[in-house]
Amino acid sequence: MEDIKPKTSLRTKILIGYLVLIVATAALAVWAIINFVLLGGAIGQIMERNYRSVEAAQRMLESLERQDSAELMYLFGHQKEGEELFRQAEATFLENYARAKDNITEVGEPEIINSIIESYTTYLHLYGELKSTGTEEPGEFYLSTIKPHFDTTKNACRELLKINQDAMLQADRIAKRRSDFAIYSTISLSALVIVFGLFFGLKISQFIIQPLQRLILATQEIRSGHLDYTVQEGSSDEIGILAREFNKMGARLKEYQDMNLERLVAEQKKTGVIVDTIDDCIIVTDPNNKIILLNPAAENIFKVREERARGKHFLEVINDESLFNFIKQTAAMGRSPAAEELEEPILVAPNGSERAFRKRIRPMKTEAGHLIGVVTVLQDITHLREVDKMKSEFISTVSHEFRTPLTSISMAVGLMLEETPGAVNEKQKELLHAAREDVDRLTHLVNNLLDLSRIESGRLELDIAPVDPVKMIHLSLEAFQTQLQEKRIELAVDVQGSPPLVDADATKIGWVISNLVGNALRYTESGGKITVGAIQKGERVHIWVQDTGPGIPEEYQGRIFEKFFQVAVKGKLQSGGAGLGLAICKEMVHAHGGRIWVESKPGAGSKFIFTLPVSKTSRTQTVTHA
Repeated sequence: MEDIKPKTSLRTKILIGYLVLIVATAALAVWAIINFVLLGGAIGQIMERNYRSVEAAQRMLESLERQDSAELMYLFGHQKEGEELFRQAEATFLENYARAKDNITEVGEPEIINSIIESYTTYLHLYGELKSTGTEEPGEFYLSTIKPHFDTTKNACRELLKINQDAMLQADRIAKRRSDFAIYSTISLSALVIVFGLFFGLKISQFIIQPLQRLILATQEIRSGHLDYTVQEGSSDEIGILAREFNKMGARLKEYQDMNLERLVAEQKKTGVIVDTIDDCIIVTDPNNKIILLNPAAENIFKVREERARGKHFLEVINDESLFNFIKQTAAMGRSPAAEELEEPILVAPNGSERAFRKRIRPMKTEAGHLIGVVTVLQDITHLREVDKMKSEFISTVSHEFRTPLTSISMAVGLMLEETPGAVNEKQKELLHAAREDVDRLTHLVNNLLDLSRIESGRLELDIAPVDPVKMIHLSLEAFQTQLQEKRIELAVDVQGSPPLVDADATKIGWVISNLVGNALRYTESGGKITVGAIQKGERVHIWVQDTGPGIPEEYQGRIFEKFFQVAVKGKLQSGGAGLGLAICKEMVHAHGGRIWVESKPGAGSKFIFTLPVSKTSRTQTVTHA
């Protein structure tokens, strides 16, 4: 495969775009940091340059006030306390004066510092004179000489305080202006970066999305069948490479379409010829039960042309509710109906003569399992039914003809066993008993054949009446008590709920239950169990007979109800039957409008189930059983 690498990858372009946004964001952050640093420096200047001088001036003023108080104490006779307070205040004053002198920051501040020390020195000298001269008028000396120098020193300290406070106010105004500038400049720059980021982001998204939108449009065009549609290649990144490869793919598909169109047409014609030449009737419907295809056989049967039927609902073209129900069920469930549900043939009279068709219905699915339609095949079995009818009539005739000689043979054997014609020895009796058993078996077979013939020909008379299914089960089981005890087989009745009355011929259905129980007895070993049950499901009552016998292999379950078919158990056929019992059961149940089937697994026993319709006169009532 060709290794395709872009000159400038889409990833690089996206990273460059992000890098631009990151640089813009970083510039905004640097600008904000610079403003914060400058603002912090301005505030620091206020604290460092003037705060110490202000504090020193305030403490000098406080010290002067204490010294003045000390002088007054001295004058009022408290020399010791006054002297001690004066010297403490003096030390504090000189300490703070030194701080103020070391922190000269403003214009005019040195002159004020000098004036403070000059006047304070004079003030101290005069205080010393006050103590040493012993003047007779110390109060007058204080007021006229010392107090003026005290005021001068105090005013100088106040001036020092004021000049530093004014400087702090000026620095505060500068810091405020710088803060305002930082706020508004940062807001403006942030707005600019946001606008630039939005614009740049839109451009990047447009740069990426536009080629993809062109590719989406091209994909839709290709999907619509426009294989000659091309995409503008443009860039040299991955999208550009994708566009070029997409164009190559479209060209290849166009070539493939052109190359295979003729072959596809030929295959379609071949398939059409095959479908058209099939004698069976083929109907194809979509998931909405609209007709897609009718082959010529279907057109002839239902007297409609495919062109007129295509796209119409099934019932608009073919008025057969039962067939449509099977097609609708297949479309809804996505699987074919059970084989026993399709056994009843569909009868059609296209040319006035009735013809029978076997139904085969299959869903059509994609590989992913999505339903795309339903195929219905109707196979003409009219000739098979005629052959089967001939066979039934032949069997009926032969069976009827057999009854008279069999009756005569049975009577003759009976008379000989009774020794009416004369005495017979033991050996002859054994032979006569064997002959009577064979005659009885043949008579039973002939009776079954006659019953089956009458059912198939529709000549079987049914005495339909509302019947209690539970009572019918119990009556049918009474005849098996002796055999159950002899074989030590357990019999259980499992009636679930309260099944309602059913419309049935009690004698015929009792015979069906007896036949199923008899089969279960024949195949169940000693110590096994047979269960007979009933339950209502909707408008049907299900009756079943379950045994613990060897079971029926799956490959035989579809044929178990055929005439003369018998399943070999352990390689041997069970004696005592001709394979007609289940066939008669099936016909009996079908004659009642029900169905019968078997559920079995080898080694796990068998369960025969048949249904009967709930009685129309008691659909809303239930029967209470003791």
